[in-house]
Amino acid sequence: MAQKARRPVDKVAGLALSPVADAVAAGGADVWRVHYSALALKDAGHDPIVLTVGDPDFDTPRAVIEAGVAAMRGGQTHYTISGGDPPLLAAIAHLEQERLGRPVEPAHIACAGGAQNVLYSVFRCLLTEGDEAILLSPPYTMFPGVIASCGAKVVNVPLNVADGFALDVDAVARAITPDTRAILANFPHNPSGACATRESMTALVRICEDNGVWLISDEAYSDLTYDEPFFSPGMLESDNVIVVRSLSKSHAMTGWRVGWSVATASLTAVIADFVSHVTYGAPGFIQAGALAAITHEHSEVAAMRDAYQERRDRFVAAIDKAPGLSAHKPAAGIFCMVDVRDTGFNGADFADQLLEQQMVSVLPGSAFAPELDGFVRVALTVPPEQLEEAAQRMGRLVSDRASLRDAAL
Repeated sequence: MAQKARRPVDKVAGLALSPVADAVAAGGADVWRVHYSALALKDAGHDPIVLTVGDPDFDTPRAVIEAGVAAMRGGQTHYTISGGDPPLLAAIAHLEQERLGRPVEPAHIACAGGAQNVLYSVFRCLLTEGDEAILLSPPYTMFPGVIASCGAKVVNVPLNVADGFALDVDAVARAITPDTRAILANFPHNPSGACATRESMTALVRICEDNGVWLISDEAYSDLTYDEPFFSPGMLESDNVIVVRSLSKSHAMTGWRVGWSVATASLTAVIADFVSHVTYGAPGFIQAGALAAITHEHSEVAAMRDAYQERRDRFVAAIDKAPGLSAHKPAAGIFCMVDVRDTGFNGADFADQLLEQQMVSVLPGSAFAPELDGFVRVALTVPPEQLEEAAQRMGRLVSDRASLRDAAL
């Protein structure tokens, strides 16, 4: 029998690795190089303005923290049910029924460690080697690795950058082949903050139904919309739609790791079973905090949303005053894309020079997709005064470059 070809061995351990190791490298550390450099500067005693990562600078609501602490002290530190304990599933089902405007039962909900873990679990249950999954490009940096780790092929369908990162439904339809198993929609969009229209999202759902394709809707920022109410494809009562949400951004609970899927009962049972093989059940005290987040009104949540909108407005206004820079005003979320193409920089060089010369860290657009090489992504995760200062420093970088160019002529 012919021997299966061995992959190159790991240079350190001297042992062979799974192909998954290469697959997840698509969202590897190099994407975050500028961010890690900014953190190194902070550790060295400097004070950069760090705008590279979407971790809210707000505290988790106090009532949520107290609920988690009380549960821990009350003994909720043992095994829980995979996919979520009944009280949390019931609360999420009620929340999603109100939000989506259709019947949602606890049997339709599976919980896992944040939206990222939910997405991985969902794709592992849907995809196999040789399948294709469509990403709307630019995707969030981790998405390609998640799909590739399932042995599936990533098919990128660009959003219309010139039209504010609009969804091109016809382009998606053209990309579907007999091997297409799933489409991942990421609205509100990371990195741009764009939202798809009701019409385009409805058309996308119908295309999925007509072609027997799953539509996974990652809605991590759906509670942080500013201009128009968010429309979820989950409102259409289609068995093809899987909604993924979390508490990370809406409640400043990124470190708690609570996310869930909304799907048919039969698929949910499969997802929950997969979760039991990966992370088992979320800790009981974490679930108690999540339950408090979902079942109580928290003034902090509304205050955070208002603060993000103020930050967006003030940052965009400040960028509009900077030479050669223009901002795509996000409709939702906590990020803003800045176009640097008129400055003579590409996004990666702009990000490097901005940190080196002006002590501001932003993420180059090329971290998401090649077509964003002329953009950088700014996280609105510092107070508005710092964002305005960051915009002024971005303008100074451009002005200094122009002055050096003129002096050389």
